[in-house]
Amino acid sequence: MRQGGTYKAPTAARRPQRGVSISRGRPAPEMHEWLKQRRSTQRRPIPPSSRPRLQRPARPPPLLREMMVERQLRPFDVSDLPVLQRFFDVPRELFLPAEFAPIAYSDLAIPGKGAAGAASRAIPAPLVLAKLLQSAEIRRRHKVLDVAGGAGYSAALLSGLAGEVVALESEPELAALARANLAKVGATQVRVECGPLEKGVPAAAPFDVILIHGAVEGGLDALFEQLAPMDVSSPTKGSNKTPE
Repeated sequence: MRQGGTYKAPTAARRPQRGVSISRGRPAPEMHEWLKQRRSTQRRPIPPSSRPRLQRPARPPPLLREMMVERQLRPFDVSDLPVLQRFFDVPRELFLPAEFAPIAYSDLAIPGKGAAGAASRAIPAPLVLAKLLQSAEIRRRHKVLDVAGGAGYSAALLSGLAGEVVALESEPELAALARANLAKVGATQVRVECGPLEKGVPAAAPFDVILIHGAVEGGLDALFEQLAPMDVSSPTKGSNKTPE
């Protein structure tokens, strides 16, 4: 190409020298060592003492209970307003061991334990318990016997539905725990008894509804004798008011 009467040959693009980084201008061995040191610094584990801890509230706000009602109960045909209101009003986490409080409003059955850890009962999943209470059609005129309710969550729910509630537990530790938990939520009208589950509470009979927690295979004659005509509910034994 001619410019101003002289000829200049086209020049090729200049190649970088071997062993030099184009982006940073560092020699290749030096660059590799620098990257190695940087990666080792970034991947260094954080000591457990300096790791940030999640701050969980001691008592979850009512919003979580509302979400449980709106997302776990209503979409699955739990429509009885008094039952829904009880699930919104009663703080489920108070009836659970402290380690399970963060998942109190999950859709799971959660194991419980007595004050000394010797006895345990699982708190049913919210949907299972809500279906059971709705099918029983409990009203203020009813007297209810809650059998094997553990730490008292079901009795607390029942206290706002029935006129009278008797909770029966076979383990003294669980009976004492239920009394303490019910006092925390103001359900002091619930009467907690300790004794053999299969014998019920004859002194407080008859009951309009008997709620039985856990698997039931037989030996319910004493409970049936304490029941007002044709009104028993159990998750695992059929009757005219047992949810399918």
